[in-house]
Amino acid sequence: MDETPTGVRLQRFPVGQARTHVYRWLARRRVVIGIAWYFGILIPGLVLVVLAARVHDLLGFATLVVGGTGVVVALVRLRRPILHCRDLAERMATVRDHSLVIGPSEHIDLHSGRTSALEPGAVRGYGRAHLLAADGRPCLLLSDPRTEEPRAASELRALIEALQTSTNERDRDTARILWQMSSPFSSSDPAPVGKPPIIWRAVDGLGWTVLVFAVVPTVALAGGAAPDSPGPSEEMTGQALGLISLFLVGIWVLYAFGMVSLTIGTWLGLSGRQRGQG
Repeated sequence: MDETPTGVRLQRFPVGQARTHVYRWLARRRVVIGIAWYFGILIPGLVLVVLAARVHDLLGFATLVVGGTGVVVALVRLRRPILHCRDLAERMATVRDHSLVIGPSEHIDLHSGRTSALEPGAVRGYGRAHLLAADGRPCLLLSDPRTEEPRAASELRALIEALQTSTNERDRDTARILWQMSSPFSSSDPAPVGKPPIIWRAVDGLGWTVLVFAVVPTVALAGGAAPDSPGPSEEMTGQALGLISLFLVGIWVLYAFGMVSLTIGTWLGLSGRQRGQG
């Protein structure tokens, strides 16, 4: 716990080696979700588009518009909980009077009667983490998403002291749950740092680079499989799939360049740091 004149600062959590393990865990989950999306949603969706285009090109194009929207929405929804969990792992906050201050603009009133402590599994995508929530929206990790190990007891006590003086029973219930979590095993002493989490973010990005690269020829093949149709709408579905594949090529080039640059910069920075320590 870091006490400052403006309040009690809550550090990023988890800390040390556990933080590295969480980033590695999140990276693996994102890759698994990407593979499941590719085989379970994208490919069946493209097969449906091709089959519809064999009936009539306009039907294929309409299926492409509706199905393509669904495929993109599904990917966003699958990735969102994991990205939010990573954001919480990077989050620093301050307990100031009876407020939880997160960044320059977000202030959560811990006496408002809107707080709750969510058990592991109450919200999908956060693993075994206990969560402090406001209006049901997770805003702070209370325990490790991998191991369920709680935050440092001193940080939990800072939250408890703010919550238990509330006139709202709901806030006091949250304080009691946090008190039960504040065990002798909680410690503010970080473990050895290990490999920086940014490495796993780069590895995760490279995995998604490979996935996007696989999506491009898949969409192009679907465009080639769409049959020609006589009339003014001839090859509309195939042409649309071809344009989408070209658009994805541009996205892939930009994304791959960014991820490769991040990976190279990370390793060069680590090498320079190790030489400086040596």
